Amino acid sequence: MKKLNLVVLASGGGTNLQAIIDHIEAGKLSAQIKAVISNNSKAGALERARNHNIPAIHLSHKHSSIMESALLGKEAAQDTGCHIEVIDSRGVTMWQALVTIAAARSAGTGYGLHQVVERVHDAISRARGLGLLGTMRYAVKGGRLGNAIFRVESLLDVKSLLTVHDGELRPAGLVRTWEKGVERLHEFIRAKPDIESVAIAHSALPNDARKLADYVTSLFPNLIPKIAQLGPILVTHTGPGTMMIATI
Repeated sequence: MKKLNLVVLASGGGTNLQAIIDHIEAGKLSAQIKAVISNNSKAGALERARNHNIPAIHLSHKHSSIMESALLGKEAAQDTGCHIEVIDSRGVTMWQALVTIAAARSAGTGYGLHQVVERVHDAISRARGLGLLGTMRYAVKGGRLGNAIFRVESLLDVKSLLTVHDGELRPAGLVRTWEKGVERLHEFIRAKPDIESVAIAHSALPNDARKLADYVTSLFPNLIPKIAQLGPILVTHTGPGTMMIATI
């Protein structure tokens, strides 16, 4: 029987990839994996591929499916005379929302496209985010972070903090308790006296999110933080009991 040539796309730990590899090596599947491709440089799937001498290819976020689709849409619209700018927000969840709102506000004041784009890039350069996770288990399983930090978290019984850097989630420290983590979120806000807008995202923590919003308003009476629940895709990687704050 002719072998089936496969290319596997993955962004997480690669458990499905491993199942395919195991079936091939056991002779249960007549196939050969030609390459494993991921837009996440830290994806466990890439490491699994390397362990089995399979070409492992990392595509940067600039060439991810979403960005590529947007660029293709821009190209298709050029023939219609419609000018489109594609911008990478370099963030996730409410970070993206704040950048989008900044663009809408600039457009609403009557700025032209070029000026709006400049202001959006300025907002992206000033955007910051910090998240508090109840556990790193889901981020590690999803391939977003290495397993070593989860081992440390488990051994020390601590909570983890994450920040966003160049579009990727990065470890930002460990705290002993949830309360200590909330204090770090407070410090994050106090360290930014020139905040223009704030957003808070959470998974199953509406009361904690409201308390954090009230704290922000106590420092900046003219600011009303936007609150939203994390979507199912992000919750898959962060797990329940997560709270994130983003500012511009």
